[in-house]
Amino acid sequence: MSESVAEKTRHKINSNPFIYKALQADILNYSTTASFLFNTDKTESVAAAIRRYQSTLPKFDQKSSRVTIRVLTPVEVQEMDNPCTATPLLRLGKYRIIETDGGHTALVLTGEISHSLFITMLSRLTIANIEPVAHSFVENTAYIIVDNTEQITALRLIEETADSYYE
Repeated sequence: MSESVAEKTRHKINSNPFIYKALQADILNYSTTASFLFNTDKTESVAAAIRRYQSTLPKFDQKSSRVTIRVLTPVEVQEMDNPCTATPLLRLGKYRIIETDGGHTALVLTGEISHSLFITMLSRLTIANIEPVAHSFVENTAYIIVDNTEQITALRLIEETADSYYE
């Protein structure tokens, strides 16, 4: 007998610890996650299965992590010359990052972030051929802006880098 969509979805999530953790933390887009897990545009039934499975998971314990990652999507990178009424999430030189209907995702990292860890994270993204649209580091906060299509892979790499950095 063939597995149901729900069973296949649970198996895929359990095989990807970074997705499991992100679901516990309630920081993933269901449709994007469904596309990533099954490499398809037909995501409705898988997204519904993800939602149902997420409701059974224990909530993520942020106290155990030295780095907290918030995922803000969608965001847009705009030149400061363009008129805008939205409050920028971040200003970088002549650009601003705003929460709007853009095609990018902001990964906002807080906690025990050092320059060394931030550079290591950017290097991991480069090795995976993920070119951040923008990035910034100020004190214990880092911003990494990636294309929406690279959101899940970027999140996984950043989590793995932070976890291994503090082992």
